Amino acid sequence: MPESEKKLGVETAAEKYPCHKWPRNLTRVQGMPKSTVDSLKKQTDDYIWAKDGEKKANTIAMTTLQKPKDEGGLGLLDVETRNEAIDAKRLQTMLLPPDDQPTWCKMAARQLAKAAVKQFTNVGEEALVSPFTQKWRVNLSSTGLPESLRRMMRVATKYNTHLVATSPSTEIKNSMPFWYHVGNKDKLVSIYGDSWGVCQRETHKI
Repeated sequence: MPESEKKLGVETAAEKYPCHKWPRNLTRVQGMPKSTVDSLKKQTDDYIWAKDGEKKANTIAMTTLQKPKDEGGLGLLDVETRNEAIDAKRLQTMLLPPDDQPTWCKMAARQLAKAAVKQFTNVGEEALVSPFTQKWRVNLSSTGLPESLRRMMRVATKYNTHLVATSPSTEIKNSMPFWYHVGNKDKLVSIYGDSWGVCQRETHKI
């Protein structure tokens, strides 16, 4: 900022809204709280329309201003969509083959299993490998589920993430989890928690 502007107390947009200082890597790892998202949206709206905190309607919708310039917008950052994309990338990593997954995926899988909907816990936590390769669901209201995984699962639900088998090899078929197998009929689930199911898991280690 020029010295003359500093003396006048003029504040540039970059100084008032220091986007370059936002911890992007931290956001990718931990996500962004809704309160922060709302605050950024309010600050952006306030700056674009020079409202100075005053409540008044916009003449052009923010969704229009978020479009590229060649489509009539200003190319403003859509924070909510950006954060959703971060959660989608986290989901993509969770769906990698087991040998290609980073360590955090193994820990996340256990957190999801701990938060499984109660009706699916009759096989024990260890048998719940993945809600994407098995037919069980995660309780998104579980208090023990980390917020980052909660958001990831909401994105998975929103975009109907599910297993689609395209000519799977015998090796892949044999590696699929046995309990709550995606190809099982629902009526088979009733025997998972009885003496037969317990015997298969604890005695035969299936």
